[in-house]
Amino acid sequence: MTKLAELDKKEKEELRTLKANHREDIKLYRKQLLALNTLRSHIQSLISRTYLIYTFKCVTTYDVLVSLKQRITPTNNAQKLRAATQYAKLKKAPRNQNFEV
Repeated sequence: MTKLAELDKKEKEELRTLKANHREDIKLYRKQLLALNTLRSHIQSLISRTYLIYTFKCVTTYDVLVSLKQRITPTNNAQKLRAATQYAKLKKAPRNQNFEV
């Protein structure tokens, strides 16, 4: 392990620069973490109380979003049923239209 006193002027300057860069990286990380936590709180304030329970044990904002997606998105069967009903509605001709040519 090299001691600080053993470094020359150029190496000391490089060390100062690296430390400054590291401090900036830490500041940026903390800012991003705060933004994610704020986003998590915002999501929890917007969702219905019935879905709120699924967000409590989540550690990250990503976990909250994944948990909500798993609980809220319809299953394939529900999507197929919805598509079939929409298609059936589209097949019916409106009663008030005149088709005379």
